[in-house]
Amino acid sequence: MIELLPAIQQKRIFRKSDVVELVGDKRRAEVLLLTYQKRGYIQKIRRDLYCILNLATGLPDVSRYEIACSIQTDACIAYHTALEYHGLAHQFWYDVQVATARPFTYFEHAECAFVSVGNKIGLGIEEPRFDRGVRVTNLERTIVDCILRMDLAGGAEEFLHCMEGVGMLRTAEIINVLQAYDAPVAYQKVGCTLELLQLPADDLNQVLQLCRTQAGTAVNFLTNREDSTVYQSKWKLYVPECLTIQTAISDEIV
Repeated sequence: MIELLPAIQQKRIFRKSDVVELVGDKRRAEVLLLTYQKRGYIQKIRRDLYCILNLATGLPDVSRYEIACSIQTDACIAYHTALEYHGLAHQFWYDVQVATARPFTYFEHAECAFVSVGNKIGLGIEEPRFDRGVRVTNLERTIVDCILRMDLAGGAEEFLHCMEGVGMLRTAEIINVLQAYDAPVAYQKVGCTLELLQLPADDLNQVLQLCRTQAGTAVNFLTNREDSTVYQSKWKLYVPECLTIQTAISDEIV
């Protein structure tokens, strides 16, 4: 059975059906999986999901991002985990947020907790060329998602710190995501936040103009009543004070 190890290692993360394909028999596949687990070649992540181990260290030889994107065929990392992947996260989280159309049960593996966060739209997802098996919401969708669910971004202050290192955003991508969500409150929240933070974009005014025309007329809260206490009359939106302080600081610098 040892002769099958290179083929298993090449798969990195796999299911029993993959092993059945290799050996041609379900029973033989089950025996191989048990044998390789006992010998420290592979490790079970969760039901019917396995990963290879580093033979020198005995630790998983795959990243938390690869594991997350193997949970379901449409799985991708999102929210704070996506900010982390894009190199923007201010803090490292134990939780790995995984967006899927069909929710999955929370589980822990290799000192990480994998959390289902749902996925309402199917665009704004990229597969990094040099990171095999990883799917992540692109920078623009990540920022829109985090504005709409700041709790999944670590809160307003964490989001604010993350935005300190953000690069040039693509206006077209932001608009595509907003149109996919197609909700007046989304335009309201995103427009107000982008205007307050003045995030770099190739045409920020185009996004703001669209948001102003599509935003709802109802008064809303960016986060919740307790945290969002400063009213922005232009957008009919209450926002956390830290976002307005950041704006005041930027104005003083100018």
